[in-house]
Amino acid sequence: MKAGGAKAPKPTPAVQAISAEESLQIARERVQNAMPEIIQAFVEEAKQGSCQHAKFLMDFVAEEPEGEKEDEEPEGESLASILLKELRESEVVEQDAG
Repeated sequence: MKAGGAKAPKPTPAVQAISAEESLQIARERVQNAMPEIIQAFVEEAKQGSCQHAKFLMDFVAEEPEGEKEDEEPEGESLASILLKELRESEVVEQDAG
């Protein structure tokens, strides 16, 4: 082993502080941009026999009657319902902004 062979740690770039709302918006954009890859990964897992992934996909693509959406308690929502709602809301925001 050579003397001085250890590399000096790279300095961490300065990170600008942002609000919680900005953080959430960035997270939503990243998730929305990655959705095609995420869905494809879920499809592949479901094809391999994963019941959990198949169930998630069935819940994700299921259309809910308009009247039932507002009556449901947030604690009772599935992950698929939450993600689908967030995706739809972010699409509306993008359409309004564009």
